[in-house]
Amino acid sequence: MKLLGISLSAILVTAMAWATLWFWGQGLTYKPYDHPLLSWTRDDGQPLLAISTDKFEEASAFLEKNPDALVMLNLKVSQDGQLFTAPKNALDFLYQFSDANTSEYKGNKNFYYDFSFLKNRAPDLIPIETWIALKPRFWIFNIVDNAIDVDKHVTQWIEKNDFSKKVVITSEADIVITSLKNQKPLWIYGTSLSDLTKLMTMASVHLEGLVNFKRDYFITPVTLKNREVLNSKLTLEMKRRFKKVAIGPVRTDQDREKALMLKPDVLILDSSTLHK
Repeated sequence: MKLLGISLSAILVTAMAWATLWFWGQGLTYKPYDHPLLSWTRDDGQPLLAISTDKFEEASAFLEKNPDALVMLNLKVSQDGQLFTAPKNALDFLYQFSDANTSEYKGNKNFYYDFSFLKNRAPDLIPIETWIALKPRFWIFNIVDNAIDVDKHVTQWIEKNDFSKKVVITSEADIVITSLKNQKPLWIYGTSLSDLTKLMTMASVHLEGLVNFKRDYFITPVTLKNREVLNSKLTLEMKRRFKKVAIGPVRTDQDREKALMLKPDVLILDSSTLHK
């Protein structure tokens, strides 16, 4: 009986602690951030469409059909600071270099080489300057490389081209977004993989209201490592905090239906879905 009493007491204390944390999290209040990339709404209640592609012609054709749409670019960086996109497998030649050739070999990462070197061997690389000939409603820049000075190269390019109110910056690497946000706190940022993992962990115990989420766009895929990660509690919590919710890139009709059920602000389409 004594052991049962101790167990029940422990359960009661845990439940009271959980309830206290839940009510505290739900009691937190938030204010919207007055910024053009956050204050927009759609009269028809439908999400803005975005395309994630590395093909310029594909993005151009998409915008012709959807002039109010967005373009998401997966941006890499070269050693000399050039931001660019690369088709799948375009940079595989780096893995074929032999380190015995010391005059050329610096490693198997694109940011060890100047852009001219990469472009000479992978003609399909597209510098970011080519992309901005397109005129989407705004851009999503996904910074792929966690490279030395990538934050410096991104901030310099955005300031030079007056893009601070035209782009949402995101990256799987938390350190990239955090470094950029520390330098430019008024710019707009999306979710890192670390952010998403933390939110999902807390949502699994219904305490998502406690998470200190410092990003402006909650960007989530439908699946991550073959695990479905869409969560209605998280999307509701993000909207309660006046964050924009973007889901994708979606690659199947089934994933698109799942995403639309959560009424996102932005639906990101993988380019492969356009050819089905």
